[in-house]
This record gives sequence, structure tokens and C-alpha cells, in this order.
Amino acid sequence: MHAGADPTDMGTATRVYWTLKSLGVADLAVLNGGLAGWTEAGLPTAAPAVVAPSTFAPELSDKWRITTAEIAAMVDSGEAARLVDARPSGFFEGVQWSIARPGTIRGAESFTFERWFEGDAMVDAARARAIAVDNGLTDAPLTVSFCNTGHWASINWFARSELADVDNVRLYAESMAE
Repeated sequence: MHAGADPTDMGTATRVYWTLKSLGVADLAVLNGGLAGWTEAGLPTAAPAVVAPSTFAPELSDKWRITTAEIAAMVDSGEAARLVDARPSGFFEGVQWSIARPGTIRGAESFTFERWFEGDAMVDAARARAIAVDNGLTDAPLTVSFCNTGHWASINWFARSELADVDNVRLYAESMAE
């Protein structure tokens, strides 16, 4: 569970969600607003948990992931894919960086993760779909979300794939760190 301190904090939850979904966990949810939203709603926080034994055997699926080699091949070939940089604009513009070198992937566009939020809460599915449609984010044969380490990019992936119901959205999990 994430703290719900601010929109970037949601990346913790969406990155874990993406990882668990990629491992085959089907019954998943993200707590919008995090622990802060939960406690503000007056919901219990100290109930003891009893976890039943499980026979779950994870199997990694690459359905929502794209590799560095695949990204390089797409960029080199000019393949019709949408590369979306989820980082704040200073990173995209190359005036700010914290990992690798400044700049972005050739051919990428900027769509910052904050655009999926109203205040500290992520928009609902209907609003996410409207944002995706209004910004032409539903028509690419493949959309790849990336950032520095996959944290902010997982927010873009989650909003498009899980909320806005856009097909063929993938996360470049290693992102600029790779």
C-alpha cells in the first residue's frame, strides 16, 4: 500500500500492480489516495490479517512489457509505435536528469504522469478515457510508457491500460536507467 502523499507516490502502487499482473495475479486493485485517503475516509487501519496458504505459482508474462532491444529496434526502424515519456517536462527537455544522460528516447512525446490526477487522487475510469481520447492516446498500434526507472511510467501505463481501456499499452520497466 502506498502512503498517498502525492501523485508521484501512486507510482509505487501502480508499479507493484503491473508487476503482480505480469506474474499472473488476476484479482488486483489500487487504493486511490493511498493510506491517507483510506484513513481520511475513516476506514479501519489496525485489523489483524489472516492469510490462507496458497498454491499460486507465478508465471511471468511479457504482454505488458517491452525490452530495451525491442525499443532500440522500434526506434531504428521507425516502427509505428507511440513512445510516451511520463517524466516531468524538465527531464523530457533534457534540462533535468537523475539517471543516465539528459534527454529522452528519439521520437518520444511527453505526457507527464501528473495529467492523470485531480489533486492527489487519480481520475476515475471515465475521466481517464476522456483524457486519452482528448489527447489522441487511443489510436497507436502500440503505446510504450517510460520514465527513469518505470515508477512514473507505470502510472501512465495503469491509467491508459487499466482505467482508459486502451489496447496494447506496454511498460518499458527498465526505462532510462537501462
